[in-house]
Amino acid sequence: MIKVQLIWFFALASGLASSGAICNLWPLITGEPLELRQFEEPDMLTPVRALAFVAGAPFAMINGALRDLRNPPLFATGKLFLALAWSFFQGVFIMHEIFGVA
Repeated sequence: MIKVQLIWFFALASGLASSGAICNLWPLITGEPLELRQFEEPDMLTPVRALAFVAGAPFAMINGALRDLRNPPLFATGKLFLALAWSFFQGVFIMHEIFGVA
């Protein structure tokens, strides 16, 4: 039972770490923030921006949920759980595709 919980925790941690890395490295590499506004004028990098946006979204959602926790805590808690679930499934994808864990 502990092994299963450890694998679940590792999946969540790898999803959060990859999301945070993408969310923080994107502005350093490209010089533009990772926002929805970057999709207003499509160009050749739009698919790469979309992948970075989808992969970095859980980290941004967690930051926003923790910031909004004071106002309506029910909405912020739901947003936090959604972001954690998203990062968990992202971590499962990373563990399955990169590390080969079945």
